[in-house]
Amino acid sequence: TNLKDKIDDDGTVPKLNLTYRWNEDLLFYATYSEGFRPGGINRNGTVPPYKPDYLTNYEIGWKTTLADGRLRFNGAIFNEDWDDIQYSFLPPSGSGLTVIRNAGSARIRGIEADLTWAVMDSLVLSGGFSWLDSELTENYVPDPDSPPAAFKGDRLPITPEFKGNLVARYTFMAGAYNGHAQGAVVYNGSSYSDLTREDRSYLGEQPAYTVVDFSFGMGRDSYSLEFYLSNAFDELARTYTYAQCTTSVCGVNPYYVPNQPRTFGLRFTQEF
Repeated sequence: TNLKDKIDDDGTVPKLNLTYRWNEDLLFYATYSEGFRPGGINRNGTVPPYKPDYLTNYEIGWKTTLADGRLRFNGAIFNEDWDDIQYSFLPPSGSGLTVIRNAGSARIRGIEADLTWAVMDSLVLSGGFSWLDSELTENYVPDPDSPPAAFKGDRLPITPEFKGNLVARYTFMAGAYNGHAQGAVVYNGSSYSDLTREDRSYLGEQPAYTVVDFSFGMGRDSYSLEFYLSNAFDELARTYTYAQCTTSVCGVNPYYVPNQPRTFGLRFTQEF
């Protein structure tokens, strides 16, 4: 079918960065940047094309090396203004064709940081986190004659407020072999998978989850053998939630996309 629709967009993605090096171990920077995605044509011929969306980012950050090179601490604080958000959803028709519309504007404020600490030559601790405050800055009204489907101040979907990770890695020598033992923990905060309040009432909030991984390996020259245990405590998490079609047609019948269950195995590698 010839949809006989056409989109012709253009935009710019400028970026300005200022960096100040206080000394060899301390650097600060400020960045202004913009993002742009062109609009497009919906496969459903009864739905009009969607417009471009734009992102404006303001960011200040730092990169540091402390304690005679044993400690590295980097981070950034940012504010992003997102206009004419391209939002995809399944329409009430039940056709299964995803529809994209512009869902107004939003603001994302946050901070992210990572830390690496060489406690001793053989033990390194590293970790990072991000905290996000993301919300609509205006109501989302799907059609001129319909009430708002999401409201100013509502949190954006697929955006947990907090995520963090921590890794401990110990290296050692066993005769002529290089060995290592590692443990890692990842925390992902709760989030919603959809934007509208109606869908959120059906699909619910995706709970926070924590996953722990372990690995132990030995290597020599270009060869290495590693035993790994992923999701050691078999945490069952919902990484995404969706419905086969809009809830007004399919009802409350959500599908949950889980994380990988407890998995263990051996990994052999050779470098050439």
